[in-house]
Amino acid sequence: MNGDDTMRLSELHPSAFLKATDLDEGRDYPVKISTVSLETIQDGDREETKPVLAFHGAEKRLVLNVTNTTALLSAFGDVDTRELIEKRIVLRRETTSFRGRPTPCIRIHIPQSPTPAPAPTAPPEPSTVPTIEDDEIPF
Repeated sequence: MNGDDTMRLSELHPSAFLKATDLDEGRDYPVKISTVSLETIQDGDREETKPVLAFHGAEKRLVLNVTNTTALLSAFGDVDTRELIEKRIVLRRETTSFRGRPTPCIRIHIPQSPTPAPAPTAPPEPSTVPTIEDDEIPF
């Protein structure tokens, strides 16, 4: 490499999957799910089949862990994975404890939809229930 071609060591072997270090701390990344698939992921010397989310306009995909799958279940219910397509979520870099050490991670959050203002209510009608004096209450 000459002086004009500088890059970080982590960029020498790019991954197709998002890592926590791909996201800036303290920033939300709103995304829309484009596909949900099961993919064979190489983990060291093991291969595992894991669920993977892809997003519109993003090159990298997110391998779902149990925590993020639980966030999706809480938000959308136990739906068919096809029903997740076009759903909007937020990705955020956070810190978790892994083997007793703080470790950066990616967490899924569900965007808050604006709460509609409550409809105006009419004042209550005057009560037509007869009043009961305290000494008339049977208990």
